[in-house]
Amino acid sequence: MTADLETSVHGTLLRVADTGVLITGPAGSGKSQLALELVRAGHCLVADDLVILRRHADGRLRGRGVETGRGFLLVRGLGVLDVEALFGTGAAIRESPVDLQLRLWVDHADQHDDPLRGCRRSRQWLGVAVEELALQASRPGLATLVEVAIQELRLRCRGHRAEQGLSARLGARLRRDNPCE
Repeated sequence: MTADLETSVHGTLLRVADTGVLITGPAGSGKSQLALELVRAGHCLVADDLVILRRHADGRLRGRGVETGRGFLLVRGLGVLDVEALFGTGAAIRESPVDLQLRLWVDHADQHDDPLRGCRRSRQWLGVAVEELALQASRPGLATLVEVAIQELRLRCRGHRAEQGLSARLGARLRRDNPCE
C-alpha cells in the first residue's frame, strides 16, 4: 500500500451535482464569485482560496480546505461570507473527490479552443489525471456553463461524443447530396 500524497493549490473547490469541481485561475478572475453563484443554486462549497489535494492509496484524488476556513467564502466587494448561515448547513461540506478542473482565463491570447471540442485537456494532480476545462472568466452565464459542462462530462464518461454525432450527420448529408461518390 502506497502512502497518501498531498499538495495545496490556490483555488476554490465545490461539489456540483455530485461532481467535484476545482476552480483555478489568476487572482481576481472571479473564482469566489462563481462559487457564490453555484452555492446559491444549491451546490456545496468545499474550500475557498486554499484547497488541499490528496491522492489516496486507492488512486482517487480528493480535496478539502483548512478547517478554520470551512464554510467561508471571500467575495470581492462583499467580504467574508458564511455560506452555511446564508444558505443552510448543507451548503458547505468537508471534502470532495476532484473530478473536473475549471480553469478561468482572462487573456484570450493564451487560449486556442477547438470549436467542436472546446478548451479541454487532461491535467495531472499528484499523478492523477483530471479533465481540465478552460472558460473565459468574464463570460456571462458562467455558472450555467459549469452545470452543463458537468452534465456533458457525465455523458462523455458513458461514451457519448456530441462532436462525433454532428460529424457523422454532416458526413452522411454530404454523401447523400454528392451523387458523384
